[in-house]
Amino acid sequence: MYEESKLAELIRFARVNAGSTVIDVYPGDGDWTRLFSDLVGADGRVSTLLANYDPHSIKVFDPAIKGKTDRFAYRFVKP
Repeated sequence: MYEESKLAELIRFARVNAGSTVIDVYPGDGDWTRLFSDLVGADGRVSTLLANYDPHSIKVFDPAIKGKTDRFAYRFVKP
């Protein structure tokens, strides 16, 4: 993803600590979401927010948009 020093700098800039609540606005392939989950720990929360990928005239369970809808927010909680 990034070299270690750049990653540490980005994390400091984002001010993500144990117990933080984070909203990953564009989760992409999930690398940052998983990283944030590790950083915030069991007391924190990480949620993702997806951009508008599907027309809302299509039913949410239509196979054409399966897995690509913006009508759900995923919350990852470290066990």
